[in-house]
Amino acid sequence: MGAVVSIITATFNRAHLLPRTWASLECQTEGRFQWIVVDDGSTDHTDQFFSHLQDDRIQYIHQDHQGCNVARARGEREITSDLVLFLDSDDELATPETLSLMVRTLQEAPEEIGAAAFAVSTPKGGGGHSQFAEKRMILGYEDLICGCKTQGEALRIFRRKALESAPFWPECNGLEGLRWYEIAKSYPFLYVHQPALIYHMNHGQNLTSARLTIERSAGLAKGYRELLRRYSADWLSHCPKVYGRHLFHAAMYDALSGDKALCRQHAMAAVRHGMSPVPVLTLLLSLLLPTPLRHRIFIWRSGLKGRC
Repeated sequence: MGAVVSIITATFNRAHLLPRTWASLECQTEGRFQWIVVDDGSTDHTDQFFSHLQDDRIQYIHQDHQGCNVARARGEREITSDLVLFLDSDDELATPETLSLMVRTLQEAPEEIGAAAFAVSTPKGGGGHSQFAEKRMILGYEDLICGCKTQGEALRIFRRKALESAPFWPECNGLEGLRWYEIAKSYPFLYVHQPALIYHMNHGQNLTSARLTIERSAGLAKGYRELLRRYSADWLSHCPKVYGRHLFHAAMYDALSGDKALCRQHAMAAVRHGMSPVPVLTLLLSLLLPTPLRHRIFIWRSGLKGRC
């Protein structure tokens, strides 16, 4: 039988973590899946790991290093099913029944629902643990941009037609929210408070670790500028404090990437839009330090929270 869900994994130098991801897929009770793996220029023998896997459900693609969103977009060109799931190469599905639950939930949902979002858990801390206001709820565009009913991360399964309504922005690597917001303008999201993903956030060499966040800070700062450009009017209209929070995050990435002028601009605007002045002042004071020392402090603070 053909695949009922296509799973896209963009990976870069994660050969040591991919066995965990594959183990969580291989044991699924819903085995009718297509696993599209796009290797974004790895140099750690990721290709050798896949050369030893004899499974027709796996489609391995290698490309030059271009960033995670370019890799994900490349994977979408190979989709064969009506449902699509993005699974990062440093995470794993929560239980053997997870994929079956996600597929069934979206298939049984009204046709206008574009995606079903499930809760995630984060071992050893990490800050991404899901908090939903209700066990089951349908959220639209305003709900999602304001984030009043959800906190933390979520694992989403999409209808293919919903994804096709809003392509990835390759220049905004790591900020998938840009795409989810656009999709939500046309397709509501169904949120289900049931764990579907073990989200290994901020540990070791994961993308969300402090060291790799620093390496990616210029791209993340650019992505936040795009977020502010596209959605500032809606945030100001519906939830100005959320706008202030995003301004502060933009300022933080500006500071990590070394753009002091933009950091000051975003930080002061964050205070004007409801952000507490204490973290803003701390961030501005950090600009007095050399950039390498600022990075070391960021890594140290992340380590205190279990996020190094």
